[in-house]
Order: sequence, then C-alpha cells, then structure tokens
Amino acid sequence: MSLFFMLSGYILAYTYSDSLTSLRQYFVNRFARIYPIYVVSAILGLPWIGTFNSNGTESTTWGVFKTLFLFASNLLGVQAWFPQFFQYWNDGGSWSISVEFFMYALFPLLLRRLCQLNEKKHAIVLLSCWLFLSYIGFVEVLFGKIGIYYSVPIYRLPEFIIGMCLFFISKRTGEATLFKKIFNTKIFLAFVLIYASYLLVFGRGGIYLLHNFITIPFFSYTILFMHHSNCMIKKIFETKTLVYLGKISYCIYSFQVVIFLPLQSYYENLITYLPIFKNNMNLFFACSIALGIYSSLGYHLIEEPCRKFIRKLC
Repeated sequence: MSLFFMLSGYILAYTYSDSLTSLRQYFVNRFARIYPIYVVSAILGLPWIGTFNSNGTESTTWGVFKTLFLFASNLLGVQAWFPQFFQYWNDGGSWSISVEFFMYALFPLLLRRLCQLNEKKHAIVLLSCWLFLSYIGFVEVLFGKIGIYYSVPIYRLPEFIIGMCLFFISKRTGEATLFKKIFNTKIFLAFVLIYASYLLVFGRGGIYLLHNFITIPFFSYTILFMHHSNCMIKKIFETKTLVYLGKISYCIYSFQVVIFLPLQSYYENLITYLPIFKNNMNLFFACSIALGIYSSLGYHLIEEPCRKFIRKLC
C-alpha cells in the first residue's frame, strides 16, 4: 500500500501541477473516479455487514443504531480512522479508499504549498516524511505493535506527500545528465536484489509500516525509474495487457469482497461438493479468474459509464 499511496501523490501532482484551476471540477473528477465502485463493492458486501471480521468469526447481534452508525461512517469514507470497524462489513479491505478520501481532500492545499517550494525544500520535506515513516517502524521494533494502526490516514499521509515531492524534484531535474545516469536498468536491478534480499531475511513478520526505512527509498527510486527510463522493463509494463489490468485495477481491489466474503462463509460447503478446491493453487487460480471477470465487467459497465455520467451531470 505504500507504493499505492506514493504513486497516487505522484500521479495527481503530475496531472494537476499546471492545471488545477477549479476546485469544484477537481473534486467532481475525484468523486466520479472513486465513489461509484466504492458504493457498489459495499452493496455487494451487505449480506456480511455484521458477520465479517479479520479472524473469520461472527459478531453478536447488532442494534439498529450500531448498524446505522457503521453505514454512515462508510458513506462518509471515514472508516480508516477507526480500526474497530475492521471486524465489520468490508472495512478490512476498504480502509485504503478511506485513506484516499482524506488525501484527495488535502491535495489542493498540499499542491499549492509544494508548488511554492524550490528543489532543496522539496528534498527536505521528502526526507522529513521518510524519517517520520521510519520512526513508526522503529517504535514498533522497540515497543511492540499495538492493534491495527497502519490504516489510520495520518500515518499514510507522508507517503502521499513523498510521491508529490518526487514529481516536483523529477520535474526540475529530469533532463539533467546525472539524473539520467542514476536511473538506469543496472542500478534498478541492484536495488531490486537488495530489497528482495532484505525482505527474504527480515520481512517474515509482514511488511506494513515496519520496513519503511528501506521500502520508501526503494519505491521512490522505482517510481522515478519507471517514469524516466526507456528500458525493456518499462516497455513490458506498457504492453496492452498490463495497461488494461491497470485500468481495471481499482475494480480488482474493490471487488475482492465479492470473492473473499462468500468464500469465507461457504468454504466448507465448497470443498465438500468440489474437492478439487482443497488444493490452494486450484482455488487461487479459480478465484483470480472470477475476480478478473467481475472486475472487467465492473470497469466497463459501472466505473466508466458512471464516471462519464457524473462529469457530464456536474
């Protein structure tokens, strides 16, 4: 998710650094882009609104007020601020969308401020955010992890700001000879090898925010490398198949609820009638194919039509 939030900041800065003239149009575009699929995925998860949690157990009977409060919190997109919600509905997966709501709301203010800074100050802001994110990991190592905190938007905001700073730095230095020499395939592959080796040795306990001191520099380099290089690796990511997967990626992420919640509830019945799915690889491939179909349909029948309709309406 760190890469997702950093990339989000980078792309938004790239898109709006010279063209954010109307706040109304900006918020309409963001709403049209993210809200329709967000609502549809929540509706698809309604049968499990009071039964799902991260441990796979069922909750006790719900009161009307509790249900309405949860529904309103999701409608407003604030569930990421309250990890207690993770045991209900699809909040264990939709928290990142809630974080995006927060970042989108702050983006115009952040953009205005960062546009006023020079390259040196962008580097200082980026370094400060990295140190803050690294500090979170060190606290976890020294004092232990307390509950689900990685979803709280204030902990993820520095990643978004780093993405924005990366764009402004690359915008000013992208044509420099030294910049071009640094971002080449050999150095990138060396970074990949170092990062993979680190995770192989120290990454068993989950990634989350614990490894930010090395994850953030690696993702920063990766984003700039993919943007400014013209190597074979970049060309692979520009193939039609991967570009299309990128287009439907939001549906892929959101519609996991369509696969995961029913699977969790009816897994025993499934393997009873279809023993082939006792093999986890068979189950994985079947779920991946189903998710791909749902996501493709969601993109073409819901996401794109709704986005165009909302923009035209507003």
